[in-house]
Amino acid sequence: HYYFYLLIIISSITMGTGYILSKIQLLEDRFVFYYRMVLYIIADLIYLFVTLFTPVLRWAYIDNTIFDYLALAILILFNILVFFSAKDLILATIRKRYANMELFPVIIGVYLLGIITAFLITQFRLGDINLLFSIVYLLMAIGFILYGFNRKFIYIRRMGLGLSLLATTKLFIYDLSFLRQEQGSKIIAYFSFGVLLIGISFIYQKISNKMEELNIGRNETIEKEI
Repeated sequence: HYYFYLLIIISSITMGTGYILSKIQLLEDRFVFYYRMVLYIIADLIYLFVTLFTPVLRWAYIDNTIFDYLALAILILFNILVFFSAKDLILATIRKRYANMELFPVIIGVYLLGIITAFLITQFRLGDINLLFSIVYLLMAIGFILYGFNRKFIYIRRMGLGLSLLATTKLFIYDLSFLRQEQGSKIIAYFSFGVLLIGISFIYQKISNKMEELNIGRNETIEKEI
C-alpha cells in the first residue's frame, strides 16, 4: 500500500500544518485564516480521493492480510478526523453567511451518504450486493429523521423521508431483479423493508404528534399568562 500511505502522510502533514497555525495566536490574521482553510480543503480532498479511488482490500476476502485490514482501519480513522474537520469548516461558513442553520445537517447528511457509499463500493468492494445499499440507505433515513426531530430541523427530516422513498424505489425496481429467483429470498427482502418502512412511519407520526401536543401546551400556557 505504498501510494496509499504516501497520500495519507501528505494529507496528514497538510492538515497538521493548518492545525498548528491555528494554535499560534501571534500569526493569526486574515491571510493565515484563509491559508489554513485552503490547507484543510486540500487535506480533505486527498482523503476523499484515497477513499474513492484507492481500495485497500482485495477482491477475494480470503486473500486479505492483517496489513490490508490495518490500512482499512487507518483509512476509517482518518475519515473520522476529516469528518470533524469538514464539519467545523462548514459550520463556520454557514454561521458567517446564513442566519438559518437548517442547511448544516443537510450538507453533513449528503457528505455522510457519499462517504458511506464510497466505502461500500470502493473499499469493501460490494458493488454487486445491491440490496445492502438499500438497507444502509433506509437505516440512514431513520437516523436523519430522528436527528431532525431531536434538533427540530425540518430539512433533514424531509431528506430522511426522501432517502427512504429512494431506497424503497431502488429495492423494487432494481435490487429484487438481481436477487436469486428463489421465492424465499424475495419474501425476506419484502418483509424486512416492510418492517423498516412501518417503523419509519410509526416513529415519524409518534414524534410529530408529541411535538404538536407540546406546542399546544405551550400556547395554552402563554394564553393563561396573558
